[in-house]
Amino acid sequence: MDLPTPQLIDSTSWCRSSSDAASATSSEIWEISVPEECSFVWSIILARAAYLTADWKRISKNLLRKDEENEEFCLKINEIVSFNPFKNRHTLFLDESITQLIRKIDEKLNIHVKNVMQKDETFTEDSHLKEAASAQLLCSIKVLRTDFQNNKTITNHLLDRQSSDATILIFEKYTNSPNEARFSFGMDLRRANSLRKMSLESILREAKLYVKDIDGIIKQVTKQERFFNGNFLLTLIESQPIELIEGLYKSPYIVWKLADAGFNTNPFYTQGGNSAFFYCLGLESSRLLYVLYNYAINNYHRSGKSMRNSNSDVLKALKNVDDKLNGHCKIIEKRQCSDHERKALFEIFHFNKLQKNVIEEISTMTDNDLKSNFKMAKIECVLKNYVEHFYIGKENRKKISELLEEYLRFNKYHENVDNFTGLCYAKFSKCGDCYRCKSKSSSCELMIIPFIYRSKFLSKSKKLLNILKSNTDKVPNNPNQIMRIINKALESYPEIKDDFAIKRLERYLMVAAKEPNGIKKVLATKRAIQVLGETLIVSTGKDLFGKTLLRCNLPAHLVKILCDLRNKCFSHYDSQLWLGIEDDAFLNLQSDFENILKIIRDINAIQAFRIHKFLIENCNFRYHKKSVPYINSKKRKNWKFPTLRIRDIVQKEKQKIAKGQSYFFKFVKIKIPLILNNVMGTLSNSINLHKTVKSFNEEASCLKNLYEYLKKNVEEINLILLDSFFDFLEANINEELNDSIKDQINNHLSYIKKGINELFENVAVDNSYKFNYLNFEQLYDKIENHNFFCQDEIDIIKEKCLMLSNSEGEMKLVPIINNVTNMKNFTKLCEPKIRKLLLNIDFPDANLNTKIRCFLSRRINFLINRIEKLKEILIDKNRDIKDLYSSNCNEGEKKHAIFLMCETYKKNHALRFSAEMLLFDCFSILENRKDLKDLKEKLSGLFSGINLRNVLSHGDVLLDNMCLYLDKDDLPSNLIEKMLQLIDDLPALEALSDLWWETKPNNCKEFKNELSKIEGTPSFKKIKDCKRWQKYMTLLPLR
Repeated sequence: MDLPTPQLIDSTSWCRSSSDAASATSSEIWEISVPEECSFVWSIILARAAYLTADWKRISKNLLRKDEENEEFCLKINEIVSFNPFKNRHTLFLDESITQLIRKIDEKLNIHVKNVMQKDETFTEDSHLKEAASAQLLCSIKVLRTDFQNNKTITNHLLDRQSSDATILIFEKYTNSPNEARFSFGMDLRRANSLRKMSLESILREAKLYVKDIDGIIKQVTKQERFFNGNFLLTLIESQPIELIEGLYKSPYIVWKLADAGFNTNPFYTQGGNSAFFYCLGLESSRLLYVLYNYAINNYHRSGKSMRNSNSDVLKALKNVDDKLNGHCKIIEKRQCSDHERKALFEIFHFNKLQKNVIEEISTMTDNDLKSNFKMAKIECVLKNYVEHFYIGKENRKKISELLEEYLRFNKYHENVDNFTGLCYAKFSKCGDCYRCKSKSSSCELMIIPFIYRSKFLSKSKKLLNILKSNTDKVPNNPNQIMRIINKALESYPEIKDDFAIKRLERYLMVAAKEPNGIKKVLATKRAIQVLGETLIVSTGKDLFGKTLLRCNLPAHLVKILCDLRNKCFSHYDSQLWLGIEDDAFLNLQSDFENILKIIRDINAIQAFRIHKFLIENCNFRYHKKSVPYINSKKRKNWKFPTLRIRDIVQKEKQKIAKGQSYFFKFVKIKIPLILNNVMGTLSNSINLHKTVKSFNEEASCLKNLYEYLKKNVEEINLILLDSFFDFLEANINEELNDSIKDQINNHLSYIKKGINELFENVAVDNSYKFNYLNFEQLYDKIENHNFFCQDEIDIIKEKCLMLSNSEGEMKLVPIINNVTNMKNFTKLCEPKIRKLLLNIDFPDANLNTKIRCFLSRRINFLINRIEKLKEILIDKNRDIKDLYSSNCNEGEKKHAIFLMCETYKKNHALRFSAEMLLFDCFSILENRKDLKDLKEKLSGLFSGINLRNVLSHGDVLLDNMCLYLDKDDLPSNLIEKMLQLIDDLPALEALSDLWWETKPNNCKEFKNELSKIEGTPSFKKIKDCKRWQKYMTLLPLR
């Protein structure tokens, strides 16, 4: 139901066209669109509902003569009267019971009109329909009519003047045919603005603005009429902080809601001939200009299309922006505009040209023309345009000083080009606007770092472009192969993986520690434990500093419990565990998460600026021997700093990083003795786990990194003992770790520990890492000792199976049954032949019969349970999404619902982590099913073809960061797509499970025979409508 947003209409054109002066109405009216089906009845009912004092009991009797229909209408009247067309319109329009009532009213009105016309032929159907409605609604109806030739007239319809206590206004339009009208209704400014104000407050709260900002906007809305009925966006630009507007446009969902509430958010909308783009040119920063630009060219909130997944609408939007910018160029040429405005327009104009060229070229390609080389051709197109537009000015510049000068001046252009193409360096701070730069020289000097990275990227891009042009066979097209190649290259940079793992873990623990009781708390907690286990399972080795520190500072027994939980519950999946204990097992771990977070925050303080330093040191400054006079003071009055060598710039930045690390050291100093002692204690305890000195030396690198850190922050530290320790390890690096060497290592560690205690003897040591991990022990015990059947039930089942196997002559099964002694080997009874015995036994205890069936069908039951919970948190809990994703909605509405899901998924971390856990559970059930791999593979966007279960399980530093910086919607939209595929298959899964429960077939052939018997039933249709039903069927306990 893709209805137009409410529009403010100038009714004077109807007044001028109308010869009846009495027909005149107020000049400005809000036009509210309604569903096309029964649009006349929708319009008159909702227009009448705006008058809160209407006699609805009498109106209801007029409209619906039957008592039961009348009662039903009265039950729904509160929803109709409280309808706010500027907020969640679709909620009312998609209410099936209200829609049925509207259809009944429409039917009765039409029957009434036909009966009258049969008695009196002078009546026309059109006029009598409105007069009949006027009488039944106890009001006058004013119609603003626009015919097929755009002629406008106003007519009044009132059958009984004494029955009228109000006048409603409706619009009647003939657009496609002179005989087919589409109706909508009008609302006066006073009533509309009251409802819009309510909607605005709700939307701003949803945008999570500060209360003072919300109050400020509402106050201006109350005072300024143009805020309500003029250009809302331009008024915001004139009166509100830029950061606030950027916050609103951060989520397209919020902007869409504002537009639905009648507030203009379209940057193309002009005031005085100029669009929002023009007004942004004069702002101090160009950030808002690009925020509005990105909003204008993307259409993902309506069609799911954007620059990353373009169509003709995106190309049209790019051309519209180009037209606007060309118009602004002409204005600037005539006016005395500042150089800053000219530069901002110049940059965005050229950036738009690059994007337009790329999308135009890609839009001319087709899969049929290029076959398997379609993707390669798109990559070649992007790279070709990147190389061509790399320089905004002349391309034949050779001096690095001139190249850097251009980069500094047009840095916003270069930054957007790089991000659009694929080069990211978000870890580096950049100047906001170098043309007006008033910052210290060091801020601009640091721009040399991204400048060198992008120069290297240009070189690599040219090489790749030449390969693509010459021979595409050399380029691997297997996404997993490409992923392996890139990940192998990343092995040289373990610092990045280490930082990613710790930051990832911190996010999950923070959400799980704060989430209140409910299903999301259970799932977020479970997900946090899984990520924690994954982080600890491979947590030692050279340069895995953060992960090793975490492992060393957690109690050894707790580390073992967490790793065992990961291995038992999340790696080799046993679905029967969770349905029995999940709701209770994860309720008391939040305080433990807080304690682990304390350790992680200290690790982050120790590792502060580590990645910054790493990226600088790995920049490979090939110009370091050259002098770079990159600032000419004659050209830039504000830039008066001397000629410097690049290596001098880098050295200054390293000094700044050292100062920053010293600052964070103040907060972690009281924990250092504890951390060091924990690390050395872990090393002492782990000696027996290593067979060679070389293996132990890798784990000991954490201690070396800690001392390197301390050396920079504690002047009086004595490194002689440490140097002696590592010299000893280096001298014996190829030796076996025998008892003699172990004793010497322990002696070294003992001396180092004594030196540390002496060094920090005057420091009040914080020992807050010592926490109680009883809750984790209880969780593990609950999982370890959880049994689906008690021992008495196992004995009864075993006895009955032996009796039946003897009576049926199945003597081969007797040894197998006899070997079943407890729950751990009970699964032997699930083998096909014994399973048939189980299903044929009718146990006296009905509950035991049910438990046996549940156990046998636990895989499909668990999958159904996970999908039901996915549906609950992703769709059912959100009224907007639930209404838009219902079965009676069209494709446009479902696309918009999917957009809302993605936006909610990105904003609500608790929902996101819960949905991830549920999807991971589903993938784990389908893990070994090659025929269902389409459900587990990423089928579109970046690195399409990779296994999403592995991404959810282990995380992926490459995919997560590439998706975050290149296309933040890519991974969420792919995961949502998988969730919805499973949710759409849920009716089929439930029908398959129900059929198995009712018929108890033993094999697939028998099941298909049972299925054929229910042909024509709703269950049969649900199963057959699912394209994967035969693949799902094998999840049942069938042979």
